[in-house]
Amino acid sequence: MVLPANSRHDILLGRESQGDFGMICSGPHSAVGFPTETGVTIIYTSKEVLATDDVRPAKASKPAPRAEVEKWVLNSAYPEQSVTLGPTMSDLTRAALKKLLFENMDVFAWTPADMVGVPRHIAEHRLNVSEEAKLVVHAKRHLGDIKHDAMKEQVMELLNAGIIREVRYQTWVASPVMVQKPNGSWRMCVDYKDLNKACSRDCYALPDIDEKIDSLATFRWKCFLDCYKGYHQVQMAVQDEDKTAFRTPTRLYCYTKMSFGLKNAGATYQRLMNETFKDAIDKYIEVYMDDLVIMSKEKSMMLVNIQKTFDTLRGVNIKLNPVKCSFGMEEGKFLGFIVTKDGFKVNPEKVQAIERMPSPTTIKEMQKLAGRLAALNRFLANHATKSFPFIKTLRNCMKKSQFQWTPEAESAFHEMKDCLIKLPTLTAPVKGEPLVLYLSASDRAVGAVCLLIVKVSKH
Repeated sequence: MVLPANSRHDILLGRESQGDFGMICSGPHSAVGFPTETGVTIIYTSKEVLATDDVRPAKASKPAPRAEVEKWVLNSAYPEQSVTLGPTMSDLTRAALKKLLFENMDVFAWTPADMVGVPRHIAEHRLNVSEEAKLVVHAKRHLGDIKHDAMKEQVMELLNAGIIREVRYQTWVASPVMVQKPNGSWRMCVDYKDLNKACSRDCYALPDIDEKIDSLATFRWKCFLDCYKGYHQVQMAVQDEDKTAFRTPTRLYCYTKMSFGLKNAGATYQRLMNETFKDAIDKYIEVYMDDLVIMSKEKSMMLVNIQKTFDTLRGVNIKLNPVKCSFGMEEGKFLGFIVTKDGFKVNPEKVQAIERMPSPTTIKEMQKLAGRLAALNRFLANHATKSFPFIKTLRNCMKKSQFQWTPEAESAFHEMKDCLIKLPTLTAPVKGEPLVLYLSASDRAVGAVCLLIVKVSKH
């Protein structure tokens, strides 16, 4: 296959050779696939190595129907880190989008070492520890072999990336805590509760989630972006680095970049993002912490807005995580909601979490149920009245310090699950269109629903 274009390929194969192998070539993926005795082998091209990357069952050699979304390998050196492309774009738009992404590959981080960090004059995290605070040094904690090995691997990754450094003679020392993820792997967190108590609070407010979701309602095309280990791209104030020290079985380390779990870290990061996109928020982008959504009404403007966003990110050295980025989508997940071209829907995972819950048997389980229902209150009609038996049970439990699940609460629990079977798709108010407010009152709660009256042209 000979193309009149610059190529990263190391080898040229004629059509006859491709036919002998039963080979299928994909130019955008820089890959070829062909059947073998053990299944279909896919070879990715690069300057360093030609290697088999993926072996599938032999039946996969048959042409597969087009997937709903495309997982596209942007960087052939990291074929496992693919970006997601929407299914409804035209071939012309898809080709232009791939070209744009390839030309801006530097805004993505492929390894932790790619994060150079936001310049200090733009943002850095300060602890503001009280001078009267009592210094706290955590004692050494014993970890099992599995947790110890996982922690050791993550520490070496952070150390090699320059996110942490080794220290000695510390006056503040915290302990790491290994938290298991849903997929069975481990995440290292640091217990900074004592250090956080000594820090003054930054009252910088986070954006309102409902407003962010509503602002996306009128835009058809969306690109969902995620910053690569967002907090670790902000540097710690030099004088505060030593205070973030934590203990491992063999050494002490401190963070040179902002760590998860530190007080006011969210405020520092949101302030950075608001300042970075101050001229773009509400126009073509929405930002909540390290989650970004590029929104466009036309496909042509989508490409323009993507380029402007990349230029802005490049200006402050913020890198994106390619695996968690999707482009040209009409529907996607943002801040716990499914955002579509027609409005927004509840996240099915949140509904399933309640549907699978057994009846609560402890105060903690009751609090978990109340929290999950609160996340769905926009979609549940007469939510306050339906949730009243749960709130009443929780209040009684807190007063008596003893859990008691009543028949009334059990009946309301099953009724609530029935209401979750089909929840509506909501939309945001349209500027200039009239709204009708309906009030509903009972002996337990007062509720309201706001309906949008859309004007329809005679034509």
